[in-house]
Amino acid sequence: MKKSLVSIFTIMFAVPAMANMTVTGTIQDDLGPIVGAAVMVAGNNSIGTTTDNNGQFTLSVPDSTTQIQTSMLGYRDKIIDIPSG
Repeated sequence: MKKSLVSIFTIMFAVPAMANMTVTGTIQDDLGPIVGAAVMVAGNNSIGTTTDNNGQFTLSVPDSTTQIQTSMLGYRDKIIDIPSG
């Protein structure tokens, strides 16, 4: 049985230099941070990163991005909406 990731996100918008924004957050489950989870732009696996030892990530995405996706072996993938402005 796969577990669901519980996601806590802080969305920060950087001043666009090349029409990008920065998304930061923490991926965790009921037991704590998830180390090594993949975080990527939903529908574009070429833009992504992994979580650090604290389950935290920072990802620079095009400012048109509306969703990111999390993925980790043993868990169900989850798509998260990025709040606007």
